[in-house]
Amino acid sequence: MRSLRTICLAIFIFILAQTAFSQQIFNGIVVQIADGKTAVIQIDPVNQIKAELEYIEVPEPEQPLYKTVKEHLENLLIGKKVEFVVRTMLPTRLVGKLFLGNVNISQQMLRDGAAWYAIQDKKYHDAADSENYQLIEAQAKLEKRGVWGVENLQPAWEFRAEKAKKTEQSTTDNVTIAEVSTKPSKKRQTVEEQQKANANVEMWANVSGVEAKKVNGAVGLYSGYNSFANIGYTFTDGASFNLVGGKLTQKVESRIFYVHQGQYSNGVQAGFVMAFLSEAANYRFEKSNNLTLVVDGKKFPLGKAIRFDRTDGSRAQELLAYKVDRNMLEKIVKAKQIKFTVGTFSGVMKEDYQNLVDNLLKNSN
Repeated sequence: MRSLRTICLAIFIFILAQTAFSQQIFNGIVVQIADGKTAVIQIDPVNQIKAELEYIEVPEPEQPLYKTVKEHLENLLIGKKVEFVVRTMLPTRLVGKLFLGNVNISQQMLRDGAAWYAIQDKKYHDAADSENYQLIEAQAKLEKRGVWGVENLQPAWEFRAEKAKKTEQSTTDNVTIAEVSTKPSKKRQTVEEQQKANANVEMWANVSGVEAKKVNGAVGLYSGYNSFANIGYTFTDGASFNLVGGKLTQKVESRIFYVHQGQYSNGVQAGFVMAFLSEAANYRFEKSNNLTLVVDGKKFPLGKAIRFDRTDGSRAQELLAYKVDRNMLEKIVKAKQIKFTVGTFSGVMKEDYQNLVDNLLKNSN
């Protein structure tokens, strides 16, 4: 079940990002180029990953050089053995550094004039490495290579923004007085918002699917193994809570995950995650999602969530994940009263949730 794989991958990378094992590396053969900055890598006879080159942008399909840039990347990579170092995991692809031998392909694309340095990503980039990218881009610009040789060619992010603005304006201009009076207003999604929604669609099916099996002798537990990323996992049934924030009430479902590297846990490269799934007309936890537990009157701040979201224009779904340790979960199991706050919403954990956590602890190393 791909949705379960996506959730476990996201949670596992979240855990690894806070440990010494922060780099996930894949080796394989490039079998397809999806677009000018995305390659499909065959990592074993069964599994593939979609790898996006970090820190660059390439022409959009409607722009000049789109096809040329895609063909250039094909010529560089198809059939070649590569190494991919993951920086970020998105629901439909991984983002990071792609190496052909010792060559960083993001830098090669910049040097060839086949890409722009993505200014919106600079804040996430190491300063020294960022300076190197900028110098490489400047050299291509000076030589008028590729995108720098086409007069008035907009960087991809400017092109998308202008296209979205024109589309929104065109829609506004074509609305008749009758439509204004009879149809409820609905904010039009930008191109990037639509792409984000499409990218996340795989994530929101029920996680108790065919890849996971019920744990024998344990109520409300499922376990499985994902060969895609060499991940083993055990997780609980969902427990529902009604959270209150001001005049709003928000229903969420929570599960606890135990995720580890390898099919069998060694207790080292492993961790627990408390996850909350929310659905509403609007995002409830985009601006504020810090989690605080109050266990028998004592506060335990668990910090900000790693947050995934999607929207189809009529509903907004959010997945919030928080790393927790065994000691914290043991406190939950033994507590007489547990209150918690997620962002601006508060609720109470009940005994059935404590029982699920207890079962998970008893079935994890």
